[in-house]
Amino acid sequence: MEGSKTLTLELTTKDLFAQMKDQSYLIGESLKSNPQVMELAAKIQASDDDDVTLQDFAQAGGTKLGNILSRVLGKTSYKWQEAQEGDQKVKKLIFTTNAVANFMDSQKETLKDSMLNYLSVYILSKWLNLIKPDESARFEAMLKELEEDMRQLGAQRDKPKRS
Repeated sequence: MEGSKTLTLELTTKDLFAQMKDQSYLIGESLKSNPQVMELAAKIQASDDDDVTLQDFAQAGGTKLGNILSRVLGKTSYKWQEAQEGDQKVKKLIFTTNAVANFMDSQKETLKDSMLNYLSVYILSKWLNLIKPDESARFEAMLKELEEDMRQLGAQRDKPKRS
């Protein structure tokens, strides 16, 4: 029965942006072998100066990811929260899902990793769409694969226990 188990999954923008920036760095480095596109390669490599734009993409991606989770797990909401970790403020995306009672708790971390991958690729595709739109299409296709992975994770269930 839907709504029998509440799952809370948190992602930090620190982890999210680090993964996305690593991916954009690798794409930029691969293009630097061609001297004609050196400037473009440098633009593709997102930096901390781009965090405001990346956060806008993350907010749009959070809404999209919440809708995906609603379809694959159960009604999902998400919010942004700022927390203090040591001397730094950290922004978190917190997803709360009403899942079926027999959702496999062992899949929670795998689902969280899939969510992080989905959002980082989402942000990267939107980033590339600004700078090099022909590269963006490849990442749009990856989003469909990641969505399917989440759907499969959400469909896995624990076996019912006999009383």
